[in-house]
Amino acid sequence: MQSSNAGELAHEQAYVTALYERLDVLRAATAQRLAAVWLGGTTETDQALAERDSLADEYQERGAELETAERNLCFGRLDFDDGDHLYIGRLTLRSAGIEPILGHRRLQLLERVALLDQPVEQALARGALLALESVE
Repeated sequence: MQSSNAGELAHEQAYVTALYERLDVLRAATAQRLAAVWLGGTTETDQALAERDSLADEYQERGAELETAERNLCFGRLDFDDGDHLYIGRLTLRSAGIEPILGHRRLQLLERVALLDQPVEQALARGALLALESVE
């Protein structure tokens, strides 16, 4: 029984490690995009400057969101009766293939329960969230 728990814990730790690796990739990409916006040329019209500033603001906000998510990125997992798992965190992360690998705590749970067309109590095999420590 204890080796089973150790195996499950190792699997969960590997998943959390992969989430942090994906977060690092997204932060680097966002920083590169922001730098490209500031270094890129514009036609120096008012519209072009406004568009540049709007893009810069967007990338700065996304960068701040990704930085904030560093601490406790993934803080739980819900197990459903059908064997599916839903990892819950501070924001939604998608893999490079656009598959969701981490769901925002509110949005993903609401979507999942709505699809099941049953109360949360019946959909969950166990209601406790598993606390996961961040990888540093």
